[in-house]
Amino acid sequence: MLILKIVGVIALLVVAVVVIAVIWFWRAVRRAAATQGCPPARISLEPEEHPVWRNEGRVMGYAAELRSAGFEEIGVFTIPELGAMHVLAFVHLAERFYACIYDHSQGAPWFDIYGEFADQTELTGSNTAVGDTLDKRPGDTKLSMPNQSVKTIFNALLEHPRAAGRLTVTREGFADTFKRQYARGMNWRMSKGGVSREEIRRQAQQDNRSFTDEQLEEAYKELRASYVEQLQKGCIAQYLDEAKLPIIEWEQIQHRTLAVPETLTLEEIVALFETTAGLDEEQRHALTKIEAAYGENGLDLLKRIIAGNVGALGLKEIAQISEPVRAAIVLLPDDDAPWVVKAAA
Repeated sequence: MLILKIVGVIALLVVAVVVIAVIWFWRAVRRAAATQGCPPARISLEPEEHPVWRNEGRVMGYAAELRSAGFEEIGVFTIPELGAMHVLAFVHLAERFYACIYDHSQGAPWFDIYGEFADQTELTGSNTAVGDTLDKRPGDTKLSMPNQSVKTIFNALLEHPRAAGRLTVTREGFADTFKRQYARGMNWRMSKGGVSREEIRRQAQQDNRSFTDEQLEEAYKELRASYVEQLQKGCIAQYLDEAKLPIIEWEQIQHRTLAVPETLTLEEIVALFETTAGLDEEQRHALTKIEAAYGENGLDLLKRIIAGNVGALGLKEIAQISEPVRAAIVLLPDDDAPWVVKAAA
């Protein structure tokens, strides 16, 4: 039976940039979600002095075109969280654009040219249409021009009605801009609930893949599970960005800290507690007996769980965040509590 599978989705960004986006295959959804799932909530850029290109000829060809268009090379970086993707970065100081050439095992190299505006939106031109079936962050503009040259795409960006008003770019500011825009894009995607059924349907139609409603639902559920996992990581990352805890403090509570986003269902909240804390049968039963009222979200449910100490969980809310979605940061009891999973030695 044909089962659609999404491997990776949406890293779409540094301004819709890192499009390791929706790479589709047609085998085991379950295995795909387990091994790839949604892109990471945050990424890092590591300078790479000795890059090993998967397609050096094409990468160097794009690099030569960018130099001819007035771009200056910044350097090569590796993104460990995206399968060691290589990024060759450039900047055009006069025209206020960054450009990146991406080299990844999932496909042929491609490039993006992009500028950022004060309202935190972006204008991007790309020589690939990968990811175009995904919903776009409101305000962002992407010109997908498959197989076009740097010159053609750069000219189209310069002539675009939105081109005026771009922020100043610098060589030193590239890495921080890249990571900030990636986080902004992932926050938005998580806030909308991850990959939707309609996005799955659009991609399947583009790939001329037929499927049943049951197959669509199975693919959606697998991606939803992966989304919940990455949303948890994204909320924790946002909390750490805001709280600025000393490393030693975070290490002491890391293994018993979790985030409960408002977008979770009761079933997903119970699964989150199960994964993090290893519930016993009585605790699991007490949680599943909760009846969610119409319109209640994950935060409403959590408030009731904490107020009633449902399942004798002993939860303590220590913070709330608003991105990528509204969420409560919760502390589990200390390690003396018998049901708390100990941190790895």
